[in-house]
Amino acid sequence: MSTFRTNIQDPTDGLQIDIIRGGLGGADPLNSTHTNELLNVGGTGEFDRLLQQIYYSPKCQYFYIGLLAMGCLLIVATIINGFKIAESPLFICVELLLNITISVDFGCRVRMIGF
Repeated sequence: MSTFRTNIQDPTDGLQIDIIRGGLGGADPLNSTHTNELLNVGGTGEFDRLLQQIYYSPKCQYFYIGLLAMGCLLIVATIINGFKIAESPLFICVELLLNITISVDFGCRVRMIGF
């Protein structure tokens, strides 16, 4: 054990910092249970890791561009053909698919944040 004193003239006055040499009994301080709990690495499930890989992928932007394009096409089709297109089964299926996809995406985002 080493001692560091801030005042050299008076060894009784000053800040004393004790340094333990050799770490915590030979254990790696960067790979401890406490560190894993702080980083929440140990409790991360496979599904959560998969979500992080998907959402932090550079290709994830194409998914959102596709959702935006599909939503814009539905809006343009409604403007051009009026609300009579809303009675079309294809239009209803595409809109339902878009809404389900957005809801699942939102749920996965909330899960990734930790709620």
